[in-house]
Amino acid sequence: MEKIQSAEAKDYEQIQRFLEDAYGHSYNAFLNMYPALWHKDTTDYRHIYSIREEGRIVSLVRLFPLDLILGPVSVKVAGIGSVSTSPSVRGKGYMNRLMEHATAKMKEEGFPISVLSGDRHRYQTFGYEEAGTTLNLVINRRGLHKTGVKPIFPQRYSGQENLLVKISAAYEKNHYRKIRTKEEYALLYQKPGLLLFSAGDDKDFGYLALSGEHGAGGCAEFGGSAQTIMRITGYVMERFGLSSLNFFFPDKAVIPEPILQAASGWNITSSTMLKIVDLEKTLSLFAPQHQERKIPDLASLKTVPETEQVSALFSTFPGSPFNIFLWPLDHI
Repeated sequence: MEKIQSAEAKDYEQIQRFLEDAYGHSYNAFLNMYPALWHKDTTDYRHIYSIREEGRIVSLVRLFPLDLILGPVSVKVAGIGSVSTSPSVRGKGYMNRLMEHATAKMKEEGFPISVLSGDRHRYQTFGYEEAGTTLNLVINRRGLHKTGVKPIFPQRYSGQENLLVKISAAYEKNHYRKIRTKEEYALLYQKPGLLLFSAGDDKDFGYLALSGEHGAGGCAEFGGSAQTIMRITGYVMERFGLSSLNFFFPDKAVIPEPILQAASGWNITSSTMLKIVDLEKTLSLFAPQHQERKIPDLASLKTVPETEQVSALFSTFPGSPFNIFLWPLDHI
Protein backbone atom coordinates (compact mmCIF):
# COMPACT_ATOMS: atom_id res chain seq x y z
CA MET A 1 0.00 0.00 0.00
CA GLU A 2 1.38 3.41 -1.02
CA LYS A 3 2.33 5.67 1.89
CA ILE A 4 0.52 8.98 2.62
CA GLN A 5 2.99 11.84 2.93
CA SER A 6 2.82 15.49 3.98
CA ALA A 7 4.35 17.94 1.51
CA GLU A 8 7.49 20.04 1.83
CA ALA A 9 8.44 23.40 0.29
CA LYS A 10 10.59 21.65 -2.34
CA ASP A 11 7.41 19.99 -3.68
CA TYR A 12 5.72 23.27 -4.66
CA GLU A 13 6.30 23.14 -8.42
CA GLN A 14 5.45 19.44 -8.64
CA ILE A 15 2.21 20.04 -6.71
CA GLN A 16 1.17 22.86 -9.04
CA ARG A 17 1.85 20.85 -12.19
CA PHE A 18 0.02 17.83 -10.73
CA LEU A 19 -3.08 19.87 -9.82
CA GLU A 20 -3.18 21.50 -13.27
CA ASP A 21 -3.08 18.11 -14.94
CA ALA A 22 -5.60 16.47 -12.59
CA TYR A 23 -8.14 19.29 -13.02
CA GLY A 24 -7.35 20.04 -16.66
CA HIS A 25 -6.46 23.65 -15.79
CA SER A 26 -3.97 26.02 -17.38
CA TYR A 27 -0.48 26.84 -16.09
CA ASN A 28 -0.47 28.44 -12.61
CA ALA A 29 -4.28 28.21 -12.45
CA PHE A 30 -4.36 27.48 -8.71
CA LEU A 31 -2.00 30.34 -7.91
CA ASN A 32 -4.19 32.70 -9.96
CA MET A 33 -7.50 31.46 -8.53
CA TYR A 34 -6.33 31.30 -4.90
CA PRO A 35 -3.34 33.65 -4.56
CA ALA A 36 -3.54 33.91 -0.76
CA LEU A 37 -3.62 30.12 -0.38
CA TRP A 38 -1.26 28.90 -3.09
CA HIS A 39 1.46 31.55 -3.13
CA LYS A 40 4.82 29.78 -2.87
CA ASP A 41 5.84 31.65 0.28
CA THR A 42 2.51 31.25 2.11
CA THR A 43 1.54 27.65 1.27
CA ASP A 44 0.84 25.53 4.35
CA TYR A 45 2.76 22.39 3.32
CA ARG A 46 2.11 20.51 6.58
CA HIS A 47 -1.57 20.18 5.68
CA ILE A 48 -1.03 18.92 2.12
CA TYR A 49 -1.40 15.14 2.01
CA SER A 50 -0.42 13.08 -1.02
CA ILE A 51 0.17 9.59 -2.35
CA ARG A 52 3.02 8.94 -4.77
CA GLU A 53 3.85 6.25 -7.26
CA GLU A 54 7.53 5.96 -8.20
CA GLY A 55 8.18 9.35 -6.61
CA ARG A 56 5.44 11.09 -8.61
CA ILE A 57 2.37 12.63 -6.92
CA VAL A 58 -0.74 10.80 -8.13
CA SER A 59 -3.37 11.83 -5.54
CA LEU A 60 -3.66 14.81 -3.21
CA VAL A 61 -5.90 16.49 -0.61
CA ARG A 62 -5.22 19.72 1.22
CA LEU A 63 -6.61 20.85 4.58
CA PHE A 64 -7.02 24.62 4.96
CA PRO A 65 -7.38 25.90 8.56
CA LEU A 66 -9.92 28.75 8.45
CA ASP A 67 -10.44 31.12 11.38
CA LEU A 68 -14.05 32.25 11.01
CA ILE A 69 -16.21 34.77 12.82
CA LEU A 70 -19.84 33.68 12.40
CA GLY A 71 -21.91 36.30 14.19
CA PRO A 72 -21.38 35.71 17.93
CA VAL A 73 -19.24 32.63 17.27
CA SER A 74 -15.49 32.38 16.61
CA VAL A 75 -14.38 28.99 15.33
CA LYS A 76 -11.43 27.33 13.61
CA VAL A 77 -12.78 25.31 10.67
CA ALA A 78 -11.03 22.64 8.60
CA GLY A 79 -11.51 23.54 4.95
CA ILE A 80 -10.90 20.75 2.43
CA GLY A 81 -9.82 21.57 -1.11
CA SER A 82 -7.66 20.55 -4.08
CA VAL A 83 -9.13 17.04 -3.90
CA SER A 84 -7.51 15.38 -6.90
CA THR A 85 -6.26 12.15 -8.44
CA SER A 86 -4.31 11.68 -11.65
CA PRO A 87 -6.58 10.28 -14.41
CA SER A 88 -4.06 7.48 -14.95
CA VAL A 89 -4.55 5.93 -11.48
CA ARG A 90 -8.21 6.53 -10.68
CA GLY A 91 -10.09 3.60 -9.22
CA LYS A 92 -7.37 2.53 -6.78
CA GLY A 93 -9.07 4.02 -3.72
CA TYR A 94 -6.44 6.70 -3.17
CA MET A 95 -8.99 9.47 -2.65
CA ASN A 96 -10.86 7.50 0.01
CA ARG A 97 -7.63 6.94 1.89
CA LEU A 98 -6.62 10.59 1.72
CA MET A 99 -10.04 11.83 2.87
CA GLU A 100 -9.96 9.39 5.79
CA HIS A 101 -6.44 10.57 6.62
CA ALA A 102 -7.55 14.23 6.49
CA THR A 103 -10.48 13.44 8.80
CA ALA A 104 -8.13 11.78 11.28
CA LYS A 105 -5.92 14.90 11.21
CA MET A 106 -8.95 17.14 11.81
CA LYS A 107 -9.86 15.14 14.91
CA GLU A 108 -6.25 15.12 16.08
CA GLU A 109 -6.02 18.92 15.77
CA GLY A 110 -9.40 19.58 17.41
CA PHE A 111 -11.41 21.03 14.52
CA PRO A 112 -15.16 20.91 15.34
CA ILE A 113 -16.39 21.07 11.73
CA SER A 114 -15.08 20.86 8.18
CA VAL A 115 -16.27 22.52 4.96
CA LEU A 116 -15.73 21.96 1.25
CA SER A 117 -17.26 22.72 -2.14
CA GLY A 118 -18.10 19.87 -4.44
CA ASP A 119 -20.62 17.35 -5.68
CA ARG A 120 -23.05 16.35 -2.93
CA HIS A 121 -23.22 12.70 -3.92
CA ARG A 122 -19.45 12.42 -4.06
CA TYR A 123 -18.84 13.71 -0.54
CA GLN A 124 -21.87 12.44 1.38
CA THR A 125 -20.03 9.18 1.94
CA PHE A 126 -17.45 11.14 3.98
CA GLY A 127 -20.17 12.77 6.13
CA TYR A 128 -20.56 16.06 4.23
CA GLU A 129 -23.96 17.60 3.50
CA GLU A 130 -25.22 20.89 2.05
CA ALA A 131 -25.37 23.41 4.87
CA GLY A 132 -25.75 27.04 5.81
CA THR A 133 -28.03 29.78 4.56
CA THR A 134 -27.00 32.45 2.07
CA LEU A 135 -29.54 35.09 1.09
CA ASN A 136 -28.94 36.32 -2.47
CA LEU A 137 -30.40 39.75 -3.24
CA VAL A 138 -30.71 40.76 -6.90
CA ILE A 139 -29.93 44.42 -7.61
CA ASN A 140 -30.73 45.76 -11.07
CA ARG A 141 -30.81 49.18 -12.69
CA ARG A 142 -34.55 49.61 -12.21
CA GLY A 143 -34.23 48.96 -8.47
CA LEU A 144 -31.44 51.54 -8.17
CA HIS A 145 -33.50 54.07 -10.13
CA LYS A 146 -36.65 53.43 -8.07
CA THR A 147 -34.77 54.01 -4.81
CA GLY A 148 -33.06 57.18 -6.07
CA VAL A 149 -29.50 55.84 -6.08
CA LYS A 150 -27.15 58.12 -7.99
CA PRO A 151 -23.95 56.57 -9.40
CA ILE A 152 -20.63 57.78 -7.98
CA PHE A 153 -17.28 57.76 -9.76
CA PRO A 154 -15.12 55.44 -7.62
CA GLN A 155 -11.40 54.94 -7.17
CA ARG A 156 -9.88 51.74 -8.53
CA TYR A 157 -7.72 49.74 -6.12
CA SER A 158 -4.34 48.95 -7.68
CA GLY A 159 -2.22 48.14 -4.65
CA GLN A 160 -2.39 51.50 -2.82
CA GLU A 161 -1.40 50.91 0.80
CA ASN A 162 -3.72 53.57 2.26
CA LEU A 163 -6.68 52.20 0.31
CA LEU A 164 -5.92 48.63 1.39
CA VAL A 165 -6.14 49.76 5.04
CA LYS A 166 -9.59 51.30 4.45
CA ILE A 167 -10.93 48.30 2.54
CA SER A 168 -9.60 45.86 5.16
CA ALA A 169 -11.23 47.87 7.96
CA ALA A 170 -14.56 47.87 6.09
CA TYR A 171 -14.40 44.08 5.56
CA GLU A 172 -13.74 43.54 9.26
CA LYS A 173 -17.03 45.21 10.19
CA ASN A 174 -18.92 42.28 8.62
CA HIS A 175 -20.64 40.06 11.18
CA TYR A 176 -19.63 36.92 9.27
CA ARG A 177 -16.09 36.77 7.93
CA LYS A 178 -12.78 34.95 7.77
CA ILE A 179 -9.93 36.41 9.82
CA ARG A 180 -7.31 37.54 7.30
CA THR A 181 -3.71 38.65 7.70
CA LYS A 182 -2.43 41.84 6.07
CA GLU A 183 -0.56 39.69 3.57
CA GLU A 184 -3.74 37.80 2.69
CA TYR A 185 -5.60 41.03 2.00
CA ALA A 186 -2.89 42.23 -0.38
CA LEU A 187 -2.79 38.91 -2.27
CA LEU A 188 -6.58 38.55 -2.46
CA TYR A 189 -7.27 42.04 -3.71
CA GLN A 190 -4.67 41.82 -6.48
CA LYS A 191 -6.08 38.51 -7.69
CA PRO A 192 -6.05 38.24 -11.51
CA GLY A 193 -9.49 39.06 -12.89
CA LEU A 194 -10.65 40.99 -9.81
CA LEU A 195 -11.93 44.56 -10.18
CA LEU A 196 -12.09 46.47 -6.90
CA PHE A 197 -13.66 49.93 -6.59
CA SER A 198 -14.12 52.19 -3.57
CA ALA A 199 -15.52 55.62 -2.79
CA GLY A 200 -16.31 57.90 0.14
CA ASP A 201 -14.49 58.70 3.36
CA ASP A 202 -14.84 57.71 7.00
CA LYS A 203 -18.39 56.48 7.73
CA ASP A 204 -19.33 56.96 4.06
CA PHE A 205 -16.53 54.72 2.77
CA GLY A 206 -17.59 51.66 0.81
CA TYR A 207 -16.08 49.18 -1.62
CA LEU A 208 -17.24 46.66 -4.21
CA ALA A 209 -15.20 43.85 -5.78
CA LEU A 210 -16.23 42.25 -9.08
CA SER A 211 -14.85 39.08 -10.61
CA GLY A 212 -14.11 38.52 -14.29
CA GLU A 213 -13.45 40.87 -17.17
CA HIS A 214 -15.85 43.85 -17.08
CA GLY A 215 -17.39 42.38 -13.93
CA ALA A 216 -19.03 39.59 -15.94
CA GLY A 217 -18.45 37.12 -13.10
CA GLY A 218 -20.55 39.19 -10.70
CA CYS A 219 -20.06 40.51 -7.20
CA ALA A 220 -17.20 38.92 -5.25
CA GLU A 221 -17.23 41.03 -2.08
CA PHE A 222 -18.39 44.36 -0.66
CA GLY A 223 -18.20 46.29 2.58
CA GLY A 224 -18.63 49.62 4.31
CA SER A 225 -21.41 52.13 3.72
CA ALA A 226 -24.40 50.45 2.05
CA GLN A 227 -25.40 53.69 0.32
CA THR A 228 -21.91 54.08 -1.14
CA ILE A 229 -21.88 50.41 -2.22
CA MET A 230 -25.14 50.96 -4.12
CA ARG A 231 -23.76 54.12 -5.75
CA ILE A 232 -20.65 52.21 -6.89
CA THR A 233 -23.01 49.50 -8.18
CA GLY A 234 -24.80 52.09 -10.27
CA TYR A 235 -21.49 53.20 -11.74
CA VAL A 236 -20.21 49.72 -12.64
CA MET A 237 -23.56 48.73 -14.15
CA GLU A 238 -23.48 51.74 -16.45
CA ARG A 239 -19.79 51.38 -17.30
CA PHE A 240 -19.79 47.65 -18.03
CA GLY A 241 -23.36 47.26 -19.25
CA LEU A 242 -24.35 44.93 -16.42
CA SER A 243 -28.07 44.22 -16.05
CA SER A 244 -27.90 43.02 -12.45
CA LEU A 245 -25.63 41.98 -9.58
CA ASN A 246 -26.22 39.59 -6.69
CA PHE A 247 -25.42 40.66 -3.12
CA PHE A 248 -25.24 37.96 -0.45
CA PHE A 249 -25.85 37.86 3.29
CA PRO A 250 -25.99 35.20 6.02
CA ASP A 251 -29.17 36.54 7.58
CA LYS A 252 -31.92 39.08 6.87
CA ALA A 253 -31.08 40.93 10.08
CA VAL A 254 -27.68 42.03 8.71
CA ILE A 255 -28.97 43.33 5.35
CA PRO A 256 -28.59 47.15 5.33
CA GLU A 257 -31.79 48.99 4.49
CA PRO A 258 -30.45 50.71 1.31
CA ILE A 259 -29.56 47.32 -0.20
CA LEU A 260 -32.82 45.67 0.88
CA GLN A 261 -34.86 48.53 -0.58
CA ALA A 262 -32.96 48.42 -3.89
CA ALA A 263 -33.38 44.64 -4.27
CA SER A 264 -35.69 43.53 -7.06
CA GLY A 265 -35.89 39.99 -5.68
CA TRP A 266 -34.02 37.37 -3.71
CA ASN A 267 -33.47 33.67 -3.23
CA ILE A 268 -31.90 31.36 -0.66
CA THR A 269 -29.04 28.94 -1.34
CA SER A 270 -26.79 26.73 0.77
CA SER A 271 -23.43 28.21 1.77
CA THR A 272 -21.14 25.19 1.60
CA MET A 273 -20.93 21.47 2.33
CA LEU A 274 -20.25 20.71 5.96
CA LYS A 275 -19.09 17.77 8.07
CA ILE A 276 -19.34 17.63 11.86
CA VAL A 277 -16.00 16.38 13.17
CA ASP A 278 -16.70 16.78 16.90
CA LEU A 279 -20.43 16.86 17.71
CA GLU A 280 -20.17 17.91 21.37
CA LYS A 281 -17.68 20.69 20.59
CA THR A 282 -19.86 21.94 17.72
CA LEU A 283 -22.94 22.17 19.95
CA SER A 284 -20.96 24.05 22.60
CA LEU A 285 -19.25 26.51 20.24
CA PHE A 286 -22.30 27.35 18.11
CA ALA A 287 -24.82 27.60 20.98
CA PRO A 288 -24.71 31.47 21.00
CA GLN A 289 -26.10 31.45 17.43
CA HIS A 290 -29.38 29.67 18.14
CA GLN A 291 -31.57 32.79 18.63
CA GLU A 292 -34.32 30.98 20.50
CA ARG A 293 -34.46 28.13 17.98
CA LYS A 294 -34.53 24.70 19.55
CA ILE A 295 -31.20 22.86 19.55
CA PRO A 296 -31.56 19.07 19.23
CA ASP A 297 -30.15 17.23 22.23
CA LEU A 298 -26.82 15.42 22.01
CA ALA A 299 -28.25 11.98 22.72
CA SER A 300 -30.75 12.11 19.83
CA LEU A 301 -28.17 13.49 17.42
CA LYS A 302 -25.81 10.62 18.18
CA THR A 303 -28.44 8.15 16.93
CA VAL A 304 -28.57 9.53 13.36
CA PRO A 305 -26.03 9.46 10.48
CA GLU A 306 -23.45 12.25 10.13
CA THR A 307 -25.26 13.93 7.22
CA GLU A 308 -28.50 14.04 9.22
CA GLN A 309 -26.64 15.68 12.11
CA VAL A 310 -25.54 18.41 9.69
CA SER A 311 -29.12 18.89 8.45
CA ALA A 312 -30.46 19.08 12.01
CA LEU A 313 -28.00 21.80 13.01
CA PHE A 314 -27.01 23.71 9.85
CA SER A 315 -29.77 23.08 7.32
CA THR A 316 -30.43 25.64 4.58
CA PHE A 317 -34.13 25.09 5.14
CA PRO A 318 -35.80 27.22 7.85
CA GLY A 319 -35.71 26.12 11.44
CA SER A 320 -32.16 24.91 12.06
CA PRO A 321 -30.37 26.69 14.93
CA PHE A 322 -26.92 27.32 13.41
CA ASN A 323 -25.54 28.97 10.28
CA ILE A 324 -22.27 29.13 8.37
CA PHE A 325 -21.33 31.65 5.68
CA LEU A 326 -18.24 32.25 3.53
CA TRP A 327 -17.47 35.15 1.24
CA PRO A 328 -16.60 34.06 -2.34
CA LEU A 329 -13.00 35.32 -1.98
CA ASP A 330 -12.57 33.04 1.05
CA HIS A 331 -13.74 29.88 -0.69
CA ILE A 332 -11.10 27.20 -1.14
